[in-house]
Amino acid sequence: MKRPLAAIPLAAALAFALAAPLAAQSDLGREIDTAIAAGVKHVWSTQRPGGLFSDLDPANPPKDSVSNPVYPGDRSVMALAVLAYAGEPLNKPEMKKALKALLEIELEKTYTLSIRVIALSKLVQDNRGHAAVPGLRAAIKRDIAKIIEIQHPHGGWHYVKGAAEKYWDFSNTQFAILALRDAVRAGIEVPRQPFERALRLYLEKQHGDGGWSYGRTGWDTDFSTGSMTAPAVASLFIIRDVLDPGQGCPCRAGRSSGRRDSKADKAIERGLEWLGANFTPNMNPPKWQHYVNYWLYAAERVGQKTGLKYFGQHHWYAEGAKRLLRKQSGNGSWGGFSNTAFALLFLIKGRGPVLLNKLKYDGPWDLHPNDAVHLAEFVGRIKEQHFNWQVVHLGVPVEEIHDAPILYITAEKAVEFSEEHKRKLREFTDTGGTILLEASCSNRGAAAWIEKLCQELWPEWELKTIDRKHPLWHADQDITGRTPRLRGLSDGVRAFLFFAPMDVSCKWHTNASARSMAFFKMGINLYAYATDRARIRSRFARRGGNRTKYASQTPSLPGGKRTLSVARLQHGGAWHVGRNYAPWKRLGEHTSGAAGLAITEREPLAAGDAIPAEVGLTYLAGRGKPALTDKTLAALKAYLAGGGFLFSEAVLGDKAFDASAREMLQAAGYKLKVLDTASPLLAGRLGAATGYDVTRVRTTPALTPERIGKPEPLLLGIYSGETLVGVHSPYDIMYAQTGCKAFGSRGYEADDARALATNVALLAAAGR
Repeated sequence: MKRPLAAIPLAAALAFALAAPLAAQSDLGREIDTAIAAGVKHVWSTQRPGGLFSDLDPANPPKDSVSNPVYPGDRSVMALAVLAYAGEPLNKPEMKKALKALLEIELEKTYTLSIRVIALSKLVQDNRGHAAVPGLRAAIKRDIAKIIEIQHPHGGWHYVKGAAEKYWDFSNTQFAILALRDAVRAGIEVPRQPFERALRLYLEKQHGDGGWSYGRTGWDTDFSTGSMTAPAVASLFIIRDVLDPGQGCPCRAGRSSGRRDSKADKAIERGLEWLGANFTPNMNPPKWQHYVNYWLYAAERVGQKTGLKYFGQHHWYAEGAKRLLRKQSGNGSWGGFSNTAFALLFLIKGRGPVLLNKLKYDGPWDLHPNDAVHLAEFVGRIKEQHFNWQVVHLGVPVEEIHDAPILYITAEKAVEFSEEHKRKLREFTDTGGTILLEASCSNRGAAAWIEKLCQELWPEWELKTIDRKHPLWHADQDITGRTPRLRGLSDGVRAFLFFAPMDVSCKWHTNASARSMAFFKMGINLYAYATDRARIRSRFARRGGNRTKYASQTPSLPGGKRTLSVARLQHGGAWHVGRNYAPWKRLGEHTSGAAGLAITEREPLAAGDAIPAEVGLTYLAGRGKPALTDKTLAALKAYLAGGGFLFSEAVLGDKAFDASAREMLQAAGYKLKVLDTASPLLAGRLGAATGYDVTRVRTTPALTPERIGKPEPLLLGIYSGETLVGVHSPYDIMYAQTGCKAFGSRGYEADDARALATNVALLAAAGR
């Protein structure tokens, strides 16, 4: 038997709340976007009339030597790679010209062949079905054949085919490995042998400290460097995934197959330890000022693959981005063309929004290591947007867990969470986060533990089957036929937790989208459901509304600091929905700083109880039909007659509540009038108080079609005779102003909802 929410003390419910930052985007985020735009513009400015970006004549390349290599087509391939990752479309005339010219160049060197493959593969993946794709695949296949020919028998690559075996290096090698991987992603069949050879070389040449150096005879250093260690780790991940794609799958008798004890895994672990101990954005560690942008690009590749937000104590993307912002020239470049390309690739790829966080805990948390990687890539292809994923642990603040809308937890046995960690999981959902829990390999023990965890942390609600009517199955992609088996917890506002008692991670990990498309579409729909179809914010963009439009407005309440006492009115309907999000506490955190108005929420008013005169605002809200007893209605009328104020709203814009509340108020003798844009409540002229001008607002996706041509909010004044005694909103305000999302909510965007709620609170506090 689940406890009703009313049985949980208000103080305990509010203790879970964490106020979301209000600014939608940090200065760093805006600076990165500006730097990327300037850099891409600079790249385009170097395009020649024929479509190429190189200063060299590919028909008459200068002679070179092993010690002084020249790379015909180098700028063009790097430019195309940058533009492909920047999302420049193939149907853009300049892209068509660049692509045609680049495909006509005969390339022979590992670097240029590899980067052309990387660029073309990205275009193939992002433009599936495009008329030019068949030609691109043929070009990729030709280049891959040349790259394989260049590889030495010992596993390394040099610049050109036929070089003596002593001439090789891990720089050429990393680009060759990356090209081979990207060709596979573009649908080109690549043999295993090149990967097997490279693996032997990487394992043989790893230094005792866990890092790698250049590797080339006569040019090698005797110490590990970041610019070689990061590419080596990234290459080992690629090699491991190609040679052992199962890595824990398929499941056997509720357990993952044995894995993660290979030499490659151990080498990767040692390499990651080196990166954690030596990371710095200001030089090529440990001490070089050469190839710093190249090093950061390689570090980004490792960060993307591992999902690590930090190398050691360093937020690799934030620190790297700040360094690059300082070094960018006025023309948008970073000096040399390769420096510019590597800087842009770092910024563009690392900037992508985080689709989901995967929880790391004490125990086997990563039995299927590519599950989140492949899901993020799949969603990115469908949505034509680059997505990242991330690893988090419960030692970080809850706000960091909110880097992504979804927290993914997979377990194959019971997990021991501390009381503090359990508190954070509850706090995450009570501040708008969505959790996906999976019993890996359909393990029954793990499923039993998950059920127990749900009962302990969310006792108010019961795990129920996510049936075919649930919006999860059509939030973005229509999932028909056999759907994954899911159960969930819903608080009446949204389903905040989904539990998969059957294995999901192996489908994602093995990239089995053809056989298990419903599982991949479920991932897209989970993101759409959790965000109410909104675009996921990029790194450094903060949760909550963007208050830019209200930045110049300063609400005020004369008479010094005041306190508004708010009490929620219980009724026979779903009066408590949304209470666990502590909307009044969050609004108070805003009004206290903005206008000196503190807001305290009292225990809910029991049905029929007299409403104390010190209650400055009574809050009537819910979903479904409110059912006020005659005694409760009489107490409300006495309260309003004595100078009290009523705020009534339909949570999530619930139509049934809206209609019933209007009917009930009118039956009680009150008149309801639509407040026009000249009304004090919308204009922000609240008698002695000053609020926000909210005469033009933005609405949620579900409400927007209903409000076309109606930019003003819809509020109804509640009048006793000619006296305004309250306000009724048919659309959601209080839940919306928390910054949390609910699928299908009919309400206002967070910043506008917060401004509206502030005006209501100021009006009640100033006295009508």
